[in-house]
Amino acid sequence: MPCKFCEIGVGPIQTDLCSRNFEEKVSKRDYPDYYKTISKPTSISDIRVSVQKDAIQDWDALAREVRLIWDNAKQYNQEDSDIYAMAEKLEVRPFFPHPLPSPNPI
Repeated sequence: MPCKFCEIGVGPIQTDLCSRNFEEKVSKRDYPDYYKTISKPTSISDIRVSVQKDAIQDWDALAREVRLIWDNAKQYNQEDSDIYAMAEKLEVRPFFPHPLPSPNPI
């Protein structure tokens, strides 16, 4: 059974308009150099699949995967680009509930 709290965490990310640019992996055909620059490409849809397959077990793992999306975008894109700015905006947005619930409630 997928981590319910992780599903809650992915939902709000998907609803942000800026996140649409990160929904799918970068096109290999359109940006072949991306895959030479970025060692672990990922996307929101990849994270959603991982959550559904129960491959992401807790908040820390979910946060690492989400952070990787923003880090990849900032590594590949120039600081003055729209994608870089969107990654920075999403990076600081509080997507997860506060305080974070325990992944294994008693």
